[in-house]
Amino acid sequence: MKNYQIVVIILFSLFWTIQTNVQSMSLEECINYSLNNNYSIQSKGIDIDKKKNEYKNAKNQRLPVISGFMNAYSNFGQSQDVFGNQKRNDNINGNIGVNGEIPIYTGVSIKKNIQKSELEIQISQKDKDIDKVIDRDIEKEDK
Repeated sequence: MKNYQIVVIILFSLFWTIQTNVQSMSLEECINYSLNNNYSIQSKGIDIDKKKNEYKNAKNQRLPVISGFMNAYSNFGQSQDVFGNQKRNDNINGNIGVNGEIPIYTGVSIKKNIQKSELEIQISQKDKDIDKVIDRDIEKEDK
């Protein structure tokens, strides 16, 4: 019997806290909330960020590329010649180098890639704006 009373008290307090935390919203607040939390609009925003990163990468293609390397290797051991003389054979070798590349002429591909990236950003922004307008119109038709 006591277990039953404890369960009833816990459920009552749980429902009471849920009911007291409910807030009322106006229609405009509901529309704004739905627009801000709309999955398709949020994914369009992520797509815009992706296009901006692609634009930065296209602009960075004009920059020189510098890379470096270092190799080290060694051989240790002994060898014996034909006359029976033993000789120590220790070798330590290494290579160090730096490479550099500068794009001098690549046709106009870098310039066209930058322009393409700019247009893709604009297209993504317009696509997001269109989705917002469509969602807002659908919300207004429902009222």
